[in-house]
Amino acid sequence: MLHRNALSRSAPRGRLLVVAGRGLGVVGLCVFFLALGIASIRTHGESLGEGVVAFGVAAGIGGAVAGFLTVVGAAFSALGRRHLAAGAEALMRRDERPPVLYLRPFTLDPVAGEVRVRQPFMSRGHTEEEEIVDAFAAIGPVIAIGRPGEELPPTGAARMYVSMADWQRVVLDLMARARLVVLGGAYGEGFLWELRHAVARVPPSALVLLIPFEPGPYEEFRRMAGPLFPRSLPDYPPLRARVQRQITGVVYFADDWTGYFLRLDATTDSRPAVVLGPLIAHVRGIVGD
Repeated sequence: MLHRNALSRSAPRGRLLVVAGRGLGVVGLCVFFLALGIASIRTHGESLGEGVVAFGVAAGIGGAVAGFLTVVGAAFSALGRRHLAAGAEALMRRDERPPVLYLRPFTLDPVAGEVRVRQPFMSRGHTEEEEIVDAFAAIGPVIAIGRPGEELPPTGAARMYVSMADWQRVVLDLMARARLVVLGGAYGEGFLWELRHAVARVPPSALVLLIPFEPGPYEEFRRMAGPLFPRSLPDYPPLRARVQRQITGVVYFADDWTGYFLRLDATTDSRPAVVLGPLIAHVRGIVGD
C-alpha cells in the first residue's frame, strides 16, 4: 500500500526560493563588475604597479563576494526545486513510458544530493542526482522510493513513498515494469536484496550500477557484490582527468553479463549527460524508444 508522507512542500515557497536563488546570482554578477569598475576609477592616474595591485585586490574581493552569493543562491534554488518536485505517481501519469527505476540505500541521498556549482554567477546549482537523472530521463521517467519521514524529497528522481511493510513488494512490481533499473552501489542487506532480485529479474542490458567509490572501496564492493553476478564485475579503470564528484562512474552490462566501467570524469566535459551519452544511446537501441 502506498504511504503518504506528511510533506511540507509548498509550491509558492518553492517558486520564491528559485527566484531568490537566481536573483542572488544576478546580484553576485553585478557585485563583481561593480568592484572592477570602482577599481578602474580609483586606480586611474596611479603608477602601473600600484594600479595592478589595487585592481587585483578589488577583483579578488568582488570575486569572493560574488562566489559566496552564487553558492547561497544555488542552495536556495535547490531547496526551491525540492518544494516543486513532482511525485512519482504524478510523473508517471504525465509520462507514460516505462519508468527508469533508481534504487539505492538512503545513505546515498546526501552524497548524490550535494549541490554542485558549475558556473560562476546565476548557477542553478544542480545536485549530482539531478545531473544523472537528466541523462537517464531520455529513456523514461526516473522514479525512486523515498526515505520514510523526510519532509522534502531530494531533487532528482521523483519519489514514491511506501510503508516499510510493502517496500519489497513495490520494488519487485516496479522492476517488472521498468525499462531500466539503476542501482546505487552500496553495502548492506537492503541493497544486496535489491541487487540479487535485479540480477535475477532484469535483463543485463537493462541494469546499471552507479559507483560512489574510489578504487580501494570499489574492490571491497566487488568482493561483496560480485558473486551475485554470472560474471565478475569489471576492474576500476585508470584515472584520466580528475573531477571532484561523489558518483565516480557507472557499470553497465552486455547481454552475456560482461561488465564495463565508465568513469564520469573520463572526458574534459564531465557532465553526465555528455559522458553517459553513448551508454544512453546503447540502452535506447536495446530497449527501444
